[in-house]
Amino acid sequence: MNKILPVALTALFAVSSYAETSTVVYTFANDEIAYWGKGKKETIDVAMALSDPALKGKKIVSISALLNTDKGSDVSMWLTKELKLEKKVNVPDILEESVTPVLTPNEDFPTLSQISLTLADPYELTGSPVYVGYTLTVDDVETDELKYPLILSPGIEQDGLYLHMSKSVLKWMNYSENIGGVAAIYVTLEGDFPASSLGVKGVDRAFAEDGKDFFIFTSVTNMGSDEAKSIDYTIAVDGGEAVEYHLDLESPVVPDIVHSTKIELPVNGIDGLGNHDVDLTITKVNGIANETASPSCSFVVEIYPFVPVTRPVVEEFTGTWCGWCTRGYLAMELLNEKYGDNIVAIAYHSGDQMEVTSTFPVYVSGYPAASLNRAPCVDPYYGSSNEEIFGLSLEVEALTKILAPADISVNAVWNDEEKNAIDIESTSKFIQSYEEANYKVGYVLVANGLSSPTWLQNNSYAGKTEMVAGTPLEELATWPSTVPNLKFNDVAIDVKGMMGVAESIPANIEVNEAITHNYSIDITGNALVQNKDNLVVMALLIDGKTGRIVNSAKSKINVAQSVNGVEIEKSVVAEDYYDLNGVKVTNPSNGIYVKVIRHSDGSIKTNKTVINN
Repeated sequence: MNKILPVALTALFAVSSYAETSTVVYTFANDEIAYWGKGKKETIDVAMALSDPALKGKKIVSISALLNTDKGSDVSMWLTKELKLEKKVNVPDILEESVTPVLTPNEDFPTLSQISLTLADPYELTGSPVYVGYTLTVDDVETDELKYPLILSPGIEQDGLYLHMSKSVLKWMNYSENIGGVAAIYVTLEGDFPASSLGVKGVDRAFAEDGKDFFIFTSVTNMGSDEAKSIDYTIAVDGGEAVEYHLDLESPVVPDIVHSTKIELPVNGIDGLGNHDVDLTITKVNGIANETASPSCSFVVEIYPFVPVTRPVVEEFTGTWCGWCTRGYLAMELLNEKYGDNIVAIAYHSGDQMEVTSTFPVYVSGYPAASLNRAPCVDPYYGSSNEEIFGLSLEVEALTKILAPADISVNAVWNDEEKNAIDIESTSKFIQSYEEANYKVGYVLVANGLSSPTWLQNNSYAGKTEMVAGTPLEELATWPSTVPNLKFNDVAIDVKGMMGVAESIPANIEVNEAITHNYSIDITGNALVQNKDNLVVMALLIDGKTGRIVNSAKSKINVAQSVNGVEIEKSVVAEDYYDLNGVKVTNPSNGIYVKVIRHSDGSIKTNKTVINN
């Protein structure tokens, strides 16, 4: 989008609000708008869809839309059951009428215009999709308002933006995801909107441990006139008898017939590994029968022997010379405070005294930057969001709810009295068996509390209170432009194992078996070791096919323990050899192999070994 700015639209439209006359305005837009276009002389068709079956019986009374210009020609508004073109021209099959754009400027948006159409005969929705849209022709592109004639709102919605442009988008396309926008189209509906009407849109991927109670995350839309404060619902597993539940909602679901709200529903444990078919029905809202046309949905619950704790990895890329990098510093502090041991944070410094590598695990095009689980970089505070919120935290929260393929733990101990050598052992357990898998474990050593009088952190937020007022970043405005004696945490000081150790996880994996891997780090001569008690080992479980991190763990460095002075030994019950392609070899001859040792306690240890017969 070319421009995003807040605009008070309430004077123009009552978005998704209920009135005594039983009319509502249906729109995917929000209170931020942007202008957009391709900068060409062409005819443009824009639409949104009303596809919710719960709208059956409601009537379209009028439609409105926002434009960035009142200079377009051949402007019309229309309804159609099908988006179709004849000789490259849009042909609506319900109605189409010419309209005249009216300039409706405000202080921030001097070219804002509006088009409107009141239907002589309100159109009754049948439950099948209906597309609502407008058409305009741009005859010249001398001004910005004609180069970018459309008004959109930021967001991604399945039915939020359909687009056809005679020179730029040659067929009808669902375009919302392409540009992260939805049409600023508003449809006034009238009809009977009951007090209690909560529609079920769907359920996120659902998984649980065998026999253990769990939660499902359900998207619902409140099409009633009252807030939903409690619900009654039923759950039926594999066609069995429905079990009744009651839940008082922590936060009421407010009336909004367009946008969904996600709620968390407890469910009794399901016995038996594998996939189970589940039917959910919301039967009551606030103790009254649910009158929605879509109270139910079906979904699959995946049952595993255990469910791993998913710990996202945040890798920050920063430098003391970078004035805007202080927002990344603050974000890492806030994330550690919120998630503790359930997040792994690693800060890679560049161009300052804490730099240990110029080769990062992901591509970094500028600073500040951060990567979540080795995905492409985003802002270390805002994340991938355009909004002025702590977006990275929301994205981390979402990652904690993803099912990881394995659990991983790590234990680090000092190998010598001088505390220079670190012995590390990671243990991974997978939730299912694999043949020819491609996983590996990586290791990074980080230091906390690093500081030096000569390390001066630039701070571009100094004194800019208005820029960050009311946000966590406001603290940075109180810092000086050059911050002395700042304590740097999560600083990567040994990264030789950051990309993963080959053959650290065998190619053939048995479900729920403990796979151990050993690694060592020598910190002798490492100038960034200021306090050995502040060192932390990070273990990263990496998908070798994608390079993405799928889970992680961390450990402080402990003193090796024994029982009664005698180290505990595990007996070996089997030794198998695999070639470097993961194929089991019964009688290995000369060459390099991966030796898989199975112990009496069920754990597995892998080592690369050379055989010379």
